[in-house]
Amino acid sequence: MKNTLLNLWQFPQIIAGLILVKFAWKNKLEELSEKELRHLHGLEKLVSKKIYIVKEGFLKKLASFSFGHTVILKSGRQHDKNCVKHECIGHALQSRRFGIFYLPFVGVASVTLNIINRFHKIDYYSFWPENQADKLGGVVRSPSWV
Repeated sequence: MKNTLLNLWQFPQIIAGLILVKFAWKNKLEELSEKELRHLHGLEKLVSKKIYIVKEGFLKKLASFSFGHTVILKSGRQHDKNCVKHECIGHALQSRRFGIFYLPFVGVASVTLNIINRFHKIDYYSFWPENQADKLGGVVRSPSWV
């Protein structure tokens, strides 16, 4: 019952994650070595999420995403502990907290910051919701001005 209610609460981002994986990145998922697959399956088991690695396509330029039960990481980021904790734990906890409001608030703010950062090099992780995802995921970053 609890899982059903949680899935309903996170329904928009769960569907968005499934759609992106099924259609947008269907042929763009990276083929991984056996060692990489073991590492990825270990991460999935640890965080109870399905993790996809993207190697090409225009969406790869937007970095990594967390959509309910689905996490999409840019190729190579599966080895970055801060990225994994930020996406798989931090944004996942935000998804649970914000529920149906996750995409309009957290998603829009995150994408907007990402776009601004591409043109005006800001301290992306010092702004909400990224700093909150770091805190929830246990990520400690040194300030960019150090």
